[in-house]
Amino acid sequence: MKPYIIAEMGVNFYDTAKVFGITPLEAAKLYIDKAADVGIDCAKFQSYKAGMISSKHSPGILQKRRRKHSMNCF
Repeated sequence: MKPYIIAEMGVNFYDTAKVFGITPLEAAKLYIDKAADVGIDCAKFQSYKAGMISSKHSPGILQKRRRKHSMNCF
């Protein structure tokens, strides 16, 4: 039995769209076409905004805020 291969596409299709002067949807379709050309069976796209998936209370965010605050104190 042949394995079913899923290509995971990152958010870099937005950058591709800017470079080629096309819409993100057109860029995503290009990615799908290229994946199909090499035998990929399916494509999964990721799309997110970092501010939407991280908590304002996470340690990394708090450290960044503290650094910004300490820099503003001078």
